[in-house]
Order: sequence, then C-alpha cells, then structure tokens
Amino acid sequence: MRLLAALLAALVQPGIHVGAQPTGLAVGAGSLWCANSGSGTVSRVDVVHRRVVKTIRVGVQPAAIAFAARSVWVGDFTQNSVFRIDPATNRVVGTIPIDTMVGGFHVAADGSLWVSEYNAGVAVRVDPATNTVTDRVRVGGQANALAELAGLLWVANTAGYVSAIDAATGRVVGATVDVGHGVDGLVATREGLWATTYDRGLVVLIDPKSRKVVRRTRINGHIAGITLANGALWVTDFSHGRITRIDRRTGAIRESRVTGARPTALARVGSTLWVATQGSGTLVPIPLR
Repeated sequence: MRLLAALLAALVQPGIHVGAQPTGLAVGAGSLWCANSGSGTVSRVDVVHRRVVKTIRVGVQPAAIAFAARSVWVGDFTQNSVFRIDPATNRVVGTIPIDTMVGGFHVAADGSLWVSEYNAGVAVRVDPATNTVTDRVRVGGQANALAELAGLLWVANTAGYVSAIDAATGRVVGATVDVGHGVDGLVATREGLWATTYDRGLVVLIDPKSRKVVRRTRINGHIAGITLANGALWVTDFSHGRITRIDRRTGAIRESRVTGARPTALARVGSTLWVATQGSGTLVPIPLR
C-alpha cells in the first residue's frame, strides 16, 4: 500500500496551496480564482509563476464562482448572498442578497448573470450594471448548475431533472428533461447538454430538441465537476482522486489521470487543466496532450 501511494503521488505534479476545501474555479483578469469553502476565502492565483498573489475574505462558505463584466462573482453556501470582487483592487465591492444558498452561475450571451437559488428552486437574473436582481424564474426542486444552448438557459436540478428558460421572456418553456437522478453539473456542446449526477456517477447527454437523454456513461465514483477543455469532456471523480476524459462522440471513457484526494472543480488555462483538490487544499496542474 505504501508503494502504491508513493507511485500515485509521483504521478501528480506539485500543486498550488490555496485555502481549505477549494470548491469552485473561475478564469479572468489574467488569473485563476478559487473559492475556498472551508476557509471563507477566495484565492487569486498566478498560474504562470504558480503562486497565490492575493487571499480575499469573502462570506463564510464561498463555493460557486464566475467571472463576468470584469468582475469576480462569488456565491456563499450560508450567507444567501452574491459577492462581487473588483480584480483591480482585490476587494469585495458589492453584495447582492438572494433568498437561499447559491447553486451555480452562468454568464449569458446578453451579458447578464444568472444565479440559481438552490433551496428556493429559482433562477435569478442579475444586472451587473446595477448589482440588482431583475428577474426571477421558478423551476422547482433544488436549482443547481446552469448552461446556455439553442437560445435557452438550462437549469440542472438535484430533484432529478433539467429545465429550459426563455431568457427573453423569463419563462420556463417546454417539458423538463427527466434524468432520473439528481443533476449537479451541466456543459453545453454542439452535441447537446452534458449533465452529471454526483451520487450515481453518471454522465448523460441530453438532446435539447427531443428533451431526452440519448447517451449514458457511468463513472465508478462520485462526479463533482465537469468541463470542456481542448474539445474534450472532463469530469472529476471525487471518490477516487482522479479526472476522467470522455469521448464526446461515443460517450466512452478514454483515460483517467490521478489528481490527489477529493477533486472538485476544473478549469482550463492555456494548455493546462487545473483541478481543485479538497483533500490537500491545492490546485493541481494537469497538462493537456
């Protein structure tokens, strides 16, 4: 066992230490931003020199994070708030109250910021120009990740389905997509919507026209994150300390790489995929081939 652990450790490149329990990642203003839910901070990371250049105190349990309108947006698990950070000063410059904890963010094509209110089952539109909520759309259940495809905003739900919102009218349109298990992650591609379920370790492909699941891939673990990088689909396996690449054409698993204990979010910067690992409180670089 000791030899195996040593071999696995050797496969993982040295990471950048951030805060406790890194949970979310965003890229913008020449930096990689990491929300640390265990330490109530956001780390600004210089990936070129591989160091944290600023640690910013934000809320109590920051988790969801996004970059939009030249700002960093952070959602808190416990504060029922969205915080806005100005990268020019590395300070919180705005706080937007919402009804419950934040499930996820999405930057829409029109420049508006959509936020999912997890416990309320509501998608909220925020105007970055005024830091105010301009629309609220009820989708029910527990709203989580968001993505945009085919002119619609799609909202994942841990109640086991995905809803579509017409952003122009602020209304849910058409039937929901029944995934069968709680949906945690969403990524839009030309094939359709890729969705993940944490508890069942499923990656599914949803056809936005038929509103049906057309492909299923099972990962033998718990999926905590999903992203598109260099044309490939990657997911984190929280249970086994690895990331897995999935063939978008067939849904087949193509490769897995060791990251370290309890990987969560992923983000691509250049030719490197950065993975937040909660087990060590680090960001681990994975070179893309």
